[in-house]
Amino acid sequence: MSLTTDAWTAINGTNHAAITVHWISQDWVQHSRLLDVINLLEPIHSGEYLAQQLLSVTDDFKITNGVFTITRDNASNNTSMLNQYEIQVADKPTTTNQPWSFNVKGGDVRCMAHIINLAVQAALTTMKAVPLEELESYRVQEGLAHTRINDIYSEKEEVVKALTKLRKHIYVFRNRRGWKDSLRSHAMATGIKPTTLTIDMPVRWNSTYYMLQNALLMESPITALCASQTLDMSKGHIQISPKEWELLHVLAEFFEIFKRASEKVQADGYPTLNYCVPYYLRLMDKIKKMKKTVKHTSISEACTAAFNKLDDYFSLATSQRSSHSTVATICDPRFNFSIFDFYLPEGVHNASKER
Repeated sequence: MSLTTDAWTAINGTNHAAITVHWISQDWVQHSRLLDVINLLEPIHSGEYLAQQLLSVTDDFKITNGVFTITRDNASNNTSMLNQYEIQVADKPTTTNQPWSFNVKGGDVRCMAHIINLAVQAALTTMKAVPLEELESYRVQEGLAHTRINDIYSEKEEVVKALTKLRKHIYVFRNRRGWKDSLRSHAMATGIKPTTLTIDMPVRWNSTYYMLQNALLMESPITALCASQTLDMSKGHIQISPKEWELLHVLAEFFEIFKRASEKVQADGYPTLNYCVPYYLRLMDKIKKMKKTVKHTSISEACTAAFNKLDDYFSLATSQRSSHSTVATICDPRFNFSIFDFYLPEGVHNASKER
């Protein structure tokens, strides 16, 4: 059996962790069940505490000796949790179906969708454009709209300037009735279907891409409205220029690289481990190609940051310590060894291919 676990903080401030189990029956049907949602009462979620909570659930369902792998995100306390869980289950009786107890080397599976989001956040950090968790931070007071008035932006800061302007625009369109109605009217007048605009958040996967995608669909009515409006003349300070719209198009192209991969590997209706290595290789290949063609220094550096983050986790996923992804890929007849030959040609990536 394979487990997945994830923790979060609810809107009321309480902390919880969900544990699900997955297995394939004798007639080759995949099954998934939610085992429990634990209320994490300890203020400090140490690895030992999380391991105790996990063990209590697997013991309650009498499946501790059947746990093969545990998929988790990449927080350091989860690494400690699995190490502690291995220690705590070491003396548990085994079965003929699985004649070993859980061990980290054979059972630690990192969530790739979370890794992709880490790569995106690394890119945003490099561009100094990580979205703020509090949407109120983008609130624009009527008559006082500005980004950093009269400041001079360097070339590297043009990305954060464009994204900050866009996020403030979206806040206004979402929270002021007059602006919202005017934008809708401009869209319909130009034959564009009004699209709901959203602001990205660091914990919402692909949220930056969706923010850009929806805004770019509404680029024409947004530009027309901001050029002709009399609702708030101070909004001229944060009007998005044609050059900045061009930059937002390039950013959308960059973040789209990550969208398909993250959606593919977070599916729950089919196994996804066999897609991890191909998508690692595909993502890194696309990022390298974009870096060669993009002209903006900040986006080029973002490509490097995202590539390095993915490469670090790719090394972990394909090391001798954790080879689940490699085995799953090789066992998939659509990929087997050919995927490595395609993305890792001889003489260029011999070390990676040998690993």
